[in-house]
Amino acid sequence: MPGRNVITMSGGSAATAGRRRIQAFALAALCFVLAGLLRVYHYRSLPEFSPADDTALFTTEDALQYRYARMVAQGKRIPDLDPGLHHPEGFDVRRNLTTLVEQVEGGLYRCVGQGAPLHVFLVTLVCFVSSLGVFAAYGTATSIWRSRRSGLFAAALYCVAVPTYSRIIGGYGTEHFALPLLFFGIWAIVAALDTEEADPRCDRRSQLRALVAGLCFAAALAAWHLSRFLFSVVLASLVLVWLLLEGIGSPKAARVSGAVPWLLAPVLAASVLVPILQARPFWTSPFFLTAAVVPVVVRLGQMRTARIRLVSFAGLALLLVLISRILPTGDTGYSHVWGIVVAKIANFGIKPSDPAKLPFEARALWIEDVRSPSVAAFLLTYGLLPLLAVLGLAARFGMQKERPLDPGVLFFGALVLGGVVVYLLFARMTCYCAFFLIVLASGVTTAPRPLLLRG
Repeated sequence: MPGRNVITMSGGSAATAGRRRIQAFALAALCFVLAGLLRVYHYRSLPEFSPADDTALFTTEDALQYRYARMVAQGKRIPDLDPGLHHPEGFDVRRNLTTLVEQVEGGLYRCVGQGAPLHVFLVTLVCFVSSLGVFAAYGTATSIWRSRRSGLFAAALYCVAVPTYSRIIGGYGTEHFALPLLFFGIWAIVAALDTEEADPRCDRRSQLRALVAGLCFAAALAAWHLSRFLFSVVLASLVLVWLLLEGIGSPKAARVSGAVPWLLAPVLAASVLVPILQARPFWTSPFFLTAAVVPVVVRLGQMRTARIRLVSFAGLALLLVLISRILPTGDTGYSHVWGIVVAKIANFGIKPSDPAKLPFEARALWIEDVRSPSVAAFLLTYGLLPLLAVLGLAARFGMQKERPLDPGVLFFGALVLGGVVVYLLFARMTCYCAFFLIVLASGVTTAPRPLLLRG
């Protein structure tokens, strides 16, 4: 019977699709294992690494974080006030430092790592935790290009590309822990904004994905101070996409506005529960408040025109930003970072030869990894990745008719621009920018024939 044949074919197709999904994930998992082993090999090849002795393996901030991880591994409690950092008053650890990474990794050592020296266990853990970005690259590329082949290409690139681990090898910071969380959050938002379905509204599946993204970003905020700046770029990108879609009257704007509350809810909860976010709240930042205005305006203006909603958004967002200036905000503790951002933009990333032209904090910070990279440094750092990313972008333009104004693609495009700008401002963001270049580069696999051969 015709109906029976359709069902059988549909079931067979579903089984085949499920089998291919499992196979692709298994290959991504293999890339993860290889990435971890590659990073362990490079780390253990450092001249200062010795399996028997951790003396002078970590310095400055890394040594401080290693000290706290060792306390947790030994069953001790990280002190709220640490006189070892500031004697005799003590340094307020809870209000000034993120200790989530030390708590988690020191606790893992107590559970499963007792047979190995602590520094050997942590080095291995750092390498494999940082390699979790392989899965985020796979998932994000698969969502953007709707191709598992692209996802596997991105996973393989993330596995071997030196910029993805250049800052991880030789240190014990919190970046290795926070960046995969940020990347998973980006993947979840891209998936939440996917409008492959006929209904452009934010359905239950999209809400769940946005909630997962919020949990990832909340954990990243609790783990790494610089996460708040990168999350600010995420929120700014999300608002810009909504403004664009709302401005042209696209029904897909509803998916963006519907995802925002689910994204922000875990971050707001973390601001209440996590000590460092209590002391330096993110919910009072202009970026958080501006994003929070989006669903409010949509809810209040459901029966009104898009123009009225946009005007209402601008007015309410401006009002809340002005109010946030008189509220206690975590941004005041990072005024030196915002100061150097403004100084770099004003000087086009070139440090003035006359030190008097810079504020003291900007002048003191504008060194080493906080410098802006030169063109030569950019090319040496990323090699062929920028070229592959351009080819992938060309493939995306070839898909324009197939996926016009897709919210997830627009959001990721805004993040790509933001990631490049962040790297141009701070050379230490090598790994962050590499993620976006890799996902873009994976688009070359979607071209019907090699882009370099096109006439």
